[in-house]
Amino acid sequence: MDKFLCLMAELDEDVQKGVKACEEILDAKGFLDKKTRDIPCHFTINSFPVEEEENLKLVLNEIKDKFKQTEVSFSGIGLFGLRVVYLNPTMNQELLDLYNLTKEKALNKFDGYSAHATLFIGEDEETLSVIKELSTMQLPAKGVVKDISLYEFFPTRFIARVELNK
Repeated sequence: MDKFLCLMAELDEDVQKGVKACEEILDAKGFLDKKTRDIPCHFTINSFPVEEEENLKLVLNEIKDKFKQTEVSFSGIGLFGLRVVYLNPTMNQELLDLYNLTKEKALNKFDGYSAHATLFIGEDEETLSVIKELSTMQLPAKGVVKDISLYEFFPTRFIARVELNK
């Protein structure tokens, strides 16, 4: 798999705790989650080739200057195929503006944005069972985007983070 960079909207501590509680229940039930766990709960704003790292550090500063913390609500659980289960944020104008700024600033343009906060990555049959389990849990209904971070994947490497103003 080729390396890539992601700008990510990190969610507040209440969402972090809620998602962590769900992960612990799924772990205790023996589900084998393949998602990256050593990063905060987030949704990806946009992805980029690794060659854009220096440009994206500048974009992070622009984001910090132009955007404030924003509340998001979650409309439920979504799926990418039968392997990725995610919490689906309801798009609002602030998130669209953030996405459009990052797309505008990208050196290489990408289309096909679908904001999501990954809850679980697994195999087809297991993922169906996870959805059943998640439907019985208290998932976060809303949260606040507090930070924007830049990571490289795979392997995972933290690059930078900016805290948004209130």
